[in-house]
Amino acid sequence: MLEDEAEMKNEIMQEKLEDLSNKIVSLSNTIQNRETDLEREDIQFLQAYKSYTDSVIYSPQDSNVLAPDSLIDVSKHVGNLKFKVWEKMLGQVQYTDYYIECYGEDFLMVRNMVLQCRSKVPQSCYTRATGEKGCVSVEFCKRKGWKCCNENRCNA
Repeated sequence: MLEDEAEMKNEIMQEKLEDLSNKIVSLSNTIQNRETDLEREDIQFLQAYKSYTDSVIYSPQDSNVLAPDSLIDVSKHVGNLKFKVWEKMLGQVQYTDYYIECYGEDFLMVRNMVLQCRSKVPQSCYTRATGEKGCVSVEFCKRKGWKCCNENRCNA
C-alpha cells in the first residue's frame, strides 16, 4: 500500500519534471532568438518590439507551494504501524496456557517461596515451579501482583 502510493507520487513528480524540462527548452530557444534579434539594427528591433512583447507570456507562480498530491500521507501509514507490528508478532509468537492447581503442591511451594522472599527484598523475589511440561518462573511484585512465564529448560 505504501509502495503503491510512493510509486504513484513518483510518477506524478516525473511528469512534472518532464513538463518543466520542456518549458526550460522552450525558454532557452526564446532567449536565443531574442539574442539574435538584439544583434540586428535598432530600427528593425524597435519595429518588431510589439511582436516580442505579445509573444511573451509570464504567469508568476509561487514555487514554494507544493501540490497536495506530491507528499505521502504519513499519518495514514504511521497510524496503522502499531497494528501491523502486532499482526507480525502474532504470526511469530505462540500463546501457551499453563495452569498451576490452586491446591496442588506446586502452587503451595511457589506461594511459600514468594512469601519468604517478599519479607526480604521484594524486587529480587524470583522462584520456579515445576510442572508436567516444564518449568514456570514466578515473580511477585507489590504493584503488579503475580507474573508467570513459561521456561523451556528447568534447572530446578
